[in-house]
Amino acid sequence: MKLPWFTSIVLLVLWFSFALKRASRNMEKESETFWNRESRANRAAKKSLDSLDYIEIPLHSLPFPETEDNELLACQAGILELAEKQIVNLTGISNTELKLEYGTANLNTLISYDQNFTSLARLLYRWGVRLDELSLTEEAVSVLEFGVRCRTDISGHYALLAKLYSMQGQPEKIRRLMADAETLDSLMKPTILRILSESLGE
Repeated sequence: MKLPWFTSIVLLVLWFSFALKRASRNMEKESETFWNRESRANRAAKKSLDSLDYIEIPLHSLPFPETEDNELLACQAGILELAEKQIVNLTGISNTELKLEYGTANLNTLISYDQNFTSLARLLYRWGVRLDELSLTEEAVSVLEFGVRCRTDISGHYALLAKLYSMQGQPEKIRRLMADAETLDSLMKPTILRILSESLGE
């Protein structure tokens, strides 16, 4: 009477052992692939960075109203400082991929370019928020739209811009914003799309 139960236990143990060994082999294979690729990346020759999609801050078209507001002044000063730096959005690209494409010798430079982008994205959102708080709606929209063109992936950035579009009675611009968000290579993409969809009442 106990034989079927015992057989089931044995089969379960055998299946678990097989699954564990298969998972271990897969992990070993993935690890080997990763380190082989990393080894190739570390030997990659230095290449020109001229082909990078550098971001230029359009100071002539961004709003710099005369103000005594300390937060607004800080945002404006930060933008002017970043305008002097090299900025590249490398979101979604691993260090290994960067080394393979541009060479190990360029990695620190590329990291600094991407850090500048992170600073820009955060500052544009902060700037847009403050302009909105001061009821400078058109100016806020201008700043936030530039952030979208830079392919920021800050969800609050899209939420605020969608709110302003909605206030202006421009739902078609929210739909265009969704199309832009669809092209993002970011873990925040689903969240951003959900926020935009909700802003349309979908």
